[in-house]
Amino acid sequence: MRQMQWTRVAQNWNSARQRLQAHFTELDPETLHQPPARMETLVAQVAACHDLTVFEARDALEALLFTDSLPCEIRRRVG
Repeated sequence: MRQMQWTRVAQNWNSARQRLQAHFTELDPETLHQPPARMETLVAQVAACHDLTVFEARDALEALLFTDSLPCEIRRRVG
């Protein structure tokens, strides 16, 4: 099971936002201007816009954003 650190995703928001916009095309770009304080907020938005359950939305977000949650030195090695 992946463990994401939301603070690291928020610190790398430009990268995360680009991937979110490309993958979740129904999300309003204005909602992605700043990272939400909590991942649950983004999970709820993705679920609502893409007709997913919160569990499906969380899984999709974690898979998409996992590398942004890694420490910087590991992220560089992953690519």
